[in-house]
Amino acid sequence: MKWISFGLIALLFSCTANPTENGSISADDDSLESNIEVDSQYAENCILIDTIIELEEVEDIPEIAIEDIKEDKRISEVGRIDDSFYPNGSFGDQEEIPWTPLDHKIWDELLKRHVSSSGRVDYRGFKGDSRFNKYLIYLAANHPNSEWNTNETMAYWINAYNAFTIKTIIDNYPVKSIMNIDKAWDKKNINLGTKTYSLSQIENDILRKMGDARIHFAINCASESCPKLLNKAFNNDNLQRYLKQTTTDFLNDESKNNFKSNPIKISKIFEWYKEDFSKGDIISYINKHSTLNLPSDSKIEYLEYDWSLND
Repeated sequence: MKWISFGLIALLFSCTANPTENGSISADDDSLESNIEVDSQYAENCILIDTIIELEEVEDIPEIAIEDIKEDKRISEVGRIDDSFYPNGSFGDQEEIPWTPLDHKIWDELLKRHVSSSGRVDYRGFKGDSRFNKYLIYLAANHPNSEWNTNETMAYWINAYNAFTIKTIIDNYPVKSIMNIDKAWDKKNINLGTKTYSLSQIENDILRKMGDARIHFAINCASESCPKLLNKAFNNDNLQRYLKQTTTDFLNDESKNNFKSNPIKISKIFEWYKEDFSKGDIISYINKHSTLNLPSDSKIEYLEYDWSLND
C-alpha cells in the first residue's frame, strides 16, 4: 500500500469529455491542496482526487518534480492548467532558487569504500555498487553553469574526470592497463548536461585552462605512475585544501620523484605538461610547493611511466 501526497499537483483525472474554455481547473492560492473546480457539465466520467489518495497494490509510482511539469507540455495541454495553478503566477514569475554548492556525498562515500588511503582502487567493487551509476547520472543532471564559482566548477570537473576514468576501466574490466583500451582518453562518450566530452577534453580544454597546475595531481589516470586517487570527493569547500594535499603527497612520493639523486629524477607529468608549471620553470614550481630548496640549475631526468593498473 502506498500514499501519494499532492502538494503541488492536487489531482489525478480521467475524462472522456473534451473540456471547453469554461471547463478549467484551478487551485485556491491559499491552499494548493484543495478547491479543485471543474465545470460540472464535463465532470461526468472524471475522477477527482483531493489532497491525499490511497492506492492499493500500486508499484513504482514515480515522483513528479517541478521541472518535470515545467518541461512536460502534455500536462498543460491535457489538464488545461493555466498560470493560476502557481502561487506567484506563471513559471517565469516564480522566485529563483539561489545557487548552492553541489553535493558530492555519494562520490565521497564510494571513494571511501572502494579506494584505499594509498590509492589502490577496487574496480570490482565500483562495478558492483549501484551508487556509482547513480553518481554519474547525478553529474549529468547537474552540469556547471555561469552561476557556479571557480572552486565548485573545478571540483566538479576533477570528480567527473576521476569518475569517468573509473567507468572506462570497469567497462573493460578485467584489463591490465588503461593503455590497452582503444581511445581511452579520446572517445567522446561522456554525456554531461547537453554536451558530450572525452577525458582528454575535460583535462586539456577545461581543467588545464583554469590555470592551476595542481589539477595534474588531483586527477587520476588509473595507472601506477599517476598521482594516487584521493579517497575523498572534491567540493566547493575543500578544493584548495585537497589540491594542496594531493600536490604534497605526489611530490613526497619517492616512487614518483627522487630529489636526492643527481640529476634529480621526476615524473614525466612535469615533462608532458611543462608549460603548466610556472611557465616551464619546473624547479621553481617544485620549490614553491614543497619544503625543498633545489638549486635553480638542477639537472633533470624523467622517470619511465608505469601504466600498470592501480588496482
